[in-house]
Amino acid sequence: MTGAYQEALGNFHNLFGNTNVIHIDINEDNSYKVKNIIKEDSKAEILQLLDYDSDSLVESIRINTESAIDQKQLTIEEARKLIGQIEISLRNSSYLSE
Repeated sequence: MTGAYQEALGNFHNLFGNTNVIHIDINEDNSYKVKNIIKEDSKAEILQLLDYDSDSLVESIRINTESAIDQKQLTIEEARKLIGQIEISLRNSSYLSE
């Protein structure tokens, strides 16, 4: 039996997704050859697996920032910076990096 948590997430435990994986063949003379590289999952890819569209999420945030600009709660520059950081973050890994 599996719980709803395990069934919904499968291999994406804690919503972090897959890490980078490198397959290496080591020869008898201790030399090696990189056989395959599998890139880690981005935040947008993880959201997509859970039926969320990152473009729609960004558009929703953009609409809300426009409202905040109209209400003088946010400047245009702050809104651009926020949306830019979110877009960059969605393209990056869900794991912490330097």
